[in-house]
Amino acid sequence: MIITDLVTKEDLRVTRDDLRAALDLAITRQTIVFGGMLAITAGLLFAAISFIV
Repeated sequence: MIITDLVTKEDLRVTRDDLRAALDLAITRQTIVFGGMLAITAGLLFAAISFIV
């Protein structure tokens, strides 16, 4: 519990903001990756249907 005593409330607030920003960045990156995979899948599906027809 020594670490808790050394950390001030200001540090905790900044850390929480940093964590929130990092989480937003991670979610955004994951959304872009998922959207890209979804677009590729849709494109391949469309190509397969076009090839069959």
